[in-house]
Amino acid sequence: MPKGDKYINLTNYLKNINEENVKMSFKDIENLLGEKLCDSAYKYSKFWSNTESHSIYFGWFNAGYKKKFVDIDKKIVIFEKDTYDKNVDSNFSISNTVDSEINCVSENNDIKNILPFEIIEQNIKKYFKKMLEDEHARYMSWDRCFKAFKENGSKTNYEVIDFLALNLAFYLASWGMYRGSSFLFQKDYTIHIPTVRILQEKRYEILRGIAAENLLIESNLKLLTELSERISAVYTVEKPSFDDKINKVTDTLITKILFGTYCCVPAYDRFYKSAVKKYNISSTTYNKESIKAIAEFYCQNFKEFEDLRKNITNINRLGIEYPPMKLIDMCMWQIGYDLNEEEEK
Repeated sequence: MPKGDKYINLTNYLKNINEENVKMSFKDIENLLGEKLCDSAYKYSKFWSNTESHSIYFGWFNAGYKKKFVDIDKKIVIFEKDTYDKNVDSNFSISNTVDSEINCVSENNDIKNILPFEIIEQNIKKYFKKMLEDEHARYMSWDRCFKAFKENGSKTNYEVIDFLALNLAFYLASWGMYRGSSFLFQKDYTIHIPTVRILQEKRYEILRGIAAENLLIESNLKLLTELSERISAVYTVEKPSFDDKINKVTDTLITKILFGTYCCVPAYDRFYKSAVKKYNISSTTYNKESIKAIAEFYCQNFKEFEDLRKNITNINRLGIEYPPMKLIDMCMWQIGYDLNEEEEK
């Protein structure tokens, strides 16, 4: 029997539904198969792994999907379309990088000339000036959110978790993530509590305010990928906000959260994407390759960025030491914002 034939009904179902994310209960799958799943399916999450060791894997693999998330207690599994490209993914891994700090030196000497540092500095200062002009400007929402998470480290008592969830919610609202089309618009701030609990895990502390050179280390990139996937899963399994459809968790939302809490990546919003695309700095897709490219860009201008970062740290309202990715985000957001303003004239 060819691999996966036992699960052909699951394969056909996923092919026919043809949605980006498909949420199914174990009972739904059993109804398709016409038989009960084995005991391991109800006991072990590894049963649902994206590996050939369990034949059920071919049920979704042959339909072009991968398992995104499984909750053994709630007996649900979420599949997502697999856009995996081996040729592209081979560029994601940094196989020759050792898991130790490395020098902030990029081998790509072309990057430095794409965007002169004079323009970088001009846009960062333009962005920063708006914060100095108004102590209640929405720009301050990032500072307050990042400061709250940094000062509360890995604390897990309810009062701290609740406080951080509220800070995260207001920061996201300040930066457009609570628009009417967003599933968050229909939720209160406590929806973020599971995400905050994840972010408070000590194993992710290494990502907080991470240096650009350390974003070139494979173990850190893997940890960042893991964290991103866990955050995505939290909101995906949340009760849908619209017509029983799975909540749409975008890369913009994930990176906004990571940016506001750990500042380990810039926020991949439309202004950021517009800027990096214009200057051919990195891909606009959130993945290891684009993170590595933006880290290399910082490293190519390392001394200039660091001098500016120290100056801003000395004069910002809350006395926060701005991480490298904060400067990257400020620069690219301001460039993208101005480009948008020019297009609308």
